[in-house]
Amino acid sequence: MRKSVRLRLALALLALSMTVIGAILFVQARVDKAAEAATQASLSPVSAPKTEMVKEPVEEMEEESVDFEALREINPEIVGWIRAQGLGIDEPIVRASDNAKYLTTNFEGEQDRSGAIFLDYACVQDFEEQHVVLYGHNLKAGGRFSPLIQLKKQEAFEQFQDDIVIYTPQREIPLRIVGVEAAPADGLRRMTDFESLEAFQQYALGYINGCTLSDSPKDGVNRLYSFITCSYEGEDYRTYIYAVERPVSEAEAESAA
Repeated sequence: MRKSVRLRLALALLALSMTVIGAILFVQARVDKAAEAATQASLSPVSAPKTEMVKEPVEEMEEESVDFEALREINPEIVGWIRAQGLGIDEPIVRASDNAKYLTTNFEGEQDRSGAIFLDYACVQDFEEQHVVLYGHNLKAGGRFSPLIQLKKQEAFEQFQDDIVIYTPQREIPLRIVGVEAAPADGLRRMTDFESLEAFQQYALGYINGCTLSDSPKDGVNRLYSFITCSYEGEDYRTYIYAVERPVSEAEAESAA
């Protein structure tokens, strides 16, 4: 008799459990269906009355818009500004007492894996050194110098050869890219101290002429600009972009005026 009561009780509990589980599954199905409908609605184009689109005027980048006094209030280590409209670079340049700080610190002084664009600490005369060396990250998820990587292709090399301009508190420096290559990291590529002008010329032209893409300057090199960033062709590789100063074009002169 007791076994029969226990069996009926167990069956009743099982039936109740199945009823509760069924109710839960029914409610969850309704919720999932509603969520799916909302997702599809958000991905589908929404019909709306046709109206005439008014295009906002695109503000042109002003060539004389770098306010170094204001920028020093944010970071007193600013030394210049780099602008390459075609490549999509428009960033401050800083210099610290070492080459480690701005690998993980941005211009505002915040921790940032993209870091900042910075001048080699050995360039104590800033942009008056014979060899001006600048660094910026090229991360797989982006970076300050990531746009420079496309210069390894012949078409981009030719298209953006005159794209980079550096601004300092003293002057505007239009550049011409004369060499691009990917190669293993090498400390000699950041040399800034030379015994003579002849030694510097041999150094600069040696690296420029050895590049995968090269347009060696016919009049020699008075000052070399090296842009160095990460590269992934091999272990511990870098992309090296070499540039020299060029005359201001008529269009640039008119724009500045």
